[in-house]
Amino acid sequence: MGLGGLLQALVAAPRIRREGPRLRAHKGVVPLGAIAVGTYPLAFYTSMHLAGVAAGTVVSIGSAPLASALIERVADGRRLTRRWMTGAALGLSGTVLLCTAKPPARTPAPGPTPRGRPCSAWDWALWPG
Repeated sequence: MGLGGLLQALVAAPRIRREGPRLRAHKGVVPLGAIAVGTYPLAFYTSMHLAGVAAGTVVSIGSAPLASALIERVADGRRLTRRWMTGAALGLSGTVLLCTAKPPARTPAPGPTPRGRPCSAWDWALWPG
């Protein structure tokens, strides 16, 4: 993670120098952006560890538009449209449902599987049984 960031900074260095005056004009937002870029991978991989890859990805990617729009509202004063609010409400409700879902009280016994283990579609397609 660190080496990739350093390489990106090296490649971007000429443009960063050219855009220096504009970056300094936003000196309150630039450090906040740097902190966000640094903490995002840590939060993303922690969510993978805690919730599993599918749920962690849905929550992380699903919450990004909501967070970015709220940041634009606070930082730039952009208005949130009714369409955006409807979409955000639907996305947020799906995320809440995903996060609060409970496994079934009793898991049914698995059916026959090739070679006595959980299987993929390829196993079923190639299983002679």
